[in-house]
Amino acid sequence: MESVPHLDLSDRELVGPDLTLFERAEKSGRVEKWIKKLGQVLPNQEIFSVDARAVLTSRAGQEQARVIACRCFRGAYWSLTIRRRGDSPKNSSVVSIRSNYEPNTGENPEYFTSFSKMCCELDKVTLSSPQRTGLLAVTGSTASGKSEIARGLIHMWMERAAKEAKGRKPHLITFEDPIEKYYVRESQSLTNGQPPDFDYTPREKGVDAGNLKSVLRDALRQTPTLVFVGEIRDPEEWIEVVAFAGTGHSIVATAHAGSLAEAWGKILAAVKAYDAPGRSDVADRVLAIVHLKRLPTGPYEGAFPALWRYTIPGAKALMADGRRALVPHRGTSSAGQSSFGRVWFTEQIGGRKLNRNLREAAFASDLEGL
Repeated sequence: MESVPHLDLSDRELVGPDLTLFERAEKSGRVEKWIKKLGQVLPNQEIFSVDARAVLTSRAGQEQARVIACRCFRGAYWSLTIRRRGDSPKNSSVVSIRSNYEPNTGENPEYFTSFSKMCCELDKVTLSSPQRTGLLAVTGSTASGKSEIARGLIHMWMERAAKEAKGRKPHLITFEDPIEKYYVRESQSLTNGQPPDFDYTPREKGVDAGNLKSVLRDALRQTPTLVFVGEIRDPEEWIEVVAFAGTGHSIVATAHAGSLAEAWGKILAAVKAYDAPGRSDVADRVLAIVHLKRLPTGPYEGAFPALWRYTIPGAKALMADGRRALVPHRGTSSAGQSSFGRVWFTEQIGGRKLNRNLREAAFASDLEGL
């Protein structure tokens, strides 16, 4: 074991065969010493992640393990995902998680629904099959509420994962440029080296990671429950996100788009899915595409959602008809329904009948780009 560099975690208790710990980033810290022993130097913050074997010293003694270390929390910490021999820990009975998501539960007569209610209903509709993995994209224009909706959906996703966890706390990995807001409050970000309810590895471009490709490559070995990418800006990033969505993992991303059709069009164009087999391959990797838009008319304010979710009939229609398959369903929802328009959401979720002008504006916006 002498040829494998030593990583001193003698004050830490390692529980289970797969876990994540956090260590402060310091010039002569324990992780930095391990990396130097590997023969890699640390000029400023140029090394963002390392994947190697280590001889770990913990409270239980010495053992060999696989460790992937990556910078997070704007360079303040290392996230260490450790693969080792050991028994799985007992499941904890988590009722709710403590994140930085603060749902807006107040009802305003000028808004057709609250953000929290919209998140709850979107969560029900987007996850038509909870066992599926893939891409959930939240799109829209600036100030349409993309970040708020994404944050709420992530909170619900992680809370559900915490309740169903078997042997490991859920792990949320995020990549933003820059980090808008931590998913845990600073006062509870790190308790005894870990977030209290779930493992959380926030990474900022240029500080914790060089690019999205490297973050997703690292994530494949970090046992993520969910990966969040804030603001997809170019086709190359869509290529990386769609590829990751096909690895059996789930990823949430936000992006600008003028319509649901435009959002789908950007994804299909980025991966060059110009024919039916190509569209079928992409559809199989998508959980749902949400588009948020503020309508310019009517008595109600706020973003009105529309979405396409994966169903077998919906995927077949997209494969055969392309973006024409996004024409929204206008009647009662069904298990095989894929496309939900703004009229459906405002009437079914908001519980209100729209006036004629707003109904026409909502339906017209659903047909943009088709």
